[in-house]
Formats: sequence, C-alpha cells, structure tokens
Amino acid sequence: MFNAVDYPDQNLVSFTIAGKLTKADYASVVPILNAKVQRFGKVNVYLEVASLDAVTLPALWEEVKLDAQHFNDFNRAAVVSDDSTLLKAAASVMNTITPAEVKHFTTDQKAEALRWALGADPTKLTTKQVYQSA
Repeated sequence: MFNAVDYPDQNLVSFTIAGKLTKADYASVVPILNAKVQRFGKVNVYLEVASLDAVTLPALWEEVKLDAQHFNDFNRAAVVSDDSTLLKAAASVMNTITPAEVKHFTTDQKAEALRWALGADPTKLTTKQVYQSA
C-alpha cells in the first residue's frame, strides 16, 4: 500500500508505505510534487515506512529520476519507522549528501515528526487524500 496526502495550503506532502512500492505509485505523486515545488519552491515531506516488502525495479528507477530532478527542491524530510537501524542510517546518510534536512523518528514520535516536517501544528490544517494503492 502506498498512500499520499497533500496539505493544499502548505508546502507539505505526506507518504505512507506498507508492502510493495511500484512505478504506478510514483507516477501518481510526481504531478503533486511538481505542483508543490512550483508553488512553494521547497517542499517538506513526511514519510512513514510501516513495512517495505519490495520495491520493483521500475519503481526504483522512478525514485532515482525523481530524486535527481528535485535534488534541491526538498527542505525537510521526516522519516518515520520502527526503530529500524537501516532507515536511521539511510536518513543520516541522506542528511549529509542532500541539501534537505532529513531526520528519523520512531513510530511513537509520529505527531512530533509531522510537526517538525511542517513547522506548524498539523491538527489545524486541511488535508486531501491524493493517492492510495491497494
């Protein structure tokens, strides 16, 4: 399952990944991300990884292309997962090689992660479901 939620009046997009990630998942959110970049210049991201069983090769290629295209367009990225050593390390590495500020949060810290990514209180904002895969 891949779920994307837009915060229409903010420079934030939220993603939740559980299971398999496909090329179709990426294709669904690229226009939203492009619109956010055009409107706000920099985008904040909340990424919750519940589980990641597989990433298809076409999905991985889409990720590489998206990252290259938007290398300078991300401001903050909150990565939320269980206490995964791999995701903590990935967040730490990304923090050193990209201009974005990347920070890992545990699943117990979801609210804090969303506040950090947004830079505001998320309970006061409007959201819009923009994509959900099965």
